[in-house]
Amino acid sequence: MIVTYLGHSGFLVELKNTYLLFDYFTGKLPELSKEKELVVFASHAHHDHYNKKIWALWEQYPKVRYVLSEDISYRDDMPGDAFVTEAALDSQYEITLSDDSVIQVETLISTDEGAAFWIEAEERKIYHAGDLNLWLWPDESDTYNQEMRRRFLGEIEKLKGRQPDAAFLPLDPRQGQYAFDGMDAYLKAFQPKTVFPMHFWKDYSIIDSYLEERRDCAYISAVRRICKKGQQFVV
Repeated sequence: MIVTYLGHSGFLVELKNTYLLFDYFTGKLPELSKEKELVVFASHAHHDHYNKKIWALWEQYPKVRYVLSEDISYRDDMPGDAFVTEAALDSQYEITLSDDSVIQVETLISTDEGAAFWIEAEERKIYHAGDLNLWLWPDESDTYNQEMRRRFLGEIEKLKGRQPDAAFLPLDPRQGQYAFDGMDAYLKAFQPKTVFPMHFWKDYSIIDSYLEERRDCAYISAVRRICKKGQQFVV
């Protein structure tokens, strides 16, 4: 499995027969084989997760499918007969590809907007959090932050005991003193083999800070250091 960082929360995952493209709105895609299946995911409607340019892929690649969170208003953007699954929250889907293979998709409920995705494809398990994160803020009330913590921990309880091959998890420097809390909670709830930080707004230094400050934690060896757009990892 090859993972390419595209920018912000955007990643391309290449499997043997299938590409999985997540929250693509910035960065340059590597050259893709038209012989492979391509499944495009958008976790919610925010501009940094959904961009109408994903519909240009329908014109370039004959085996493309789309899985979009139900909050996205896409019909004015899409080509007439593109294959689209509107993903409701807290739901499960089987996506049949053009070669009749099937990928399993489960949605979780974001603590912001839209969905997070749990995917099983070609004997691989992948989790993309979208904006499902522990959104604590220094300038919010204790009541708000306590309720956010309750909602977040309740939702990621669904992941307990799971071990994805790759997990894409928010690490947002705007949260200040709370920036590491969501990542920590995720990595205590489940055991990803590989972790890719995302949603760090071009501030790559937060990854270095996290790796340094959590260097003694048992799970830290799973976290990958991202340094630039286009960086690739073999998982």
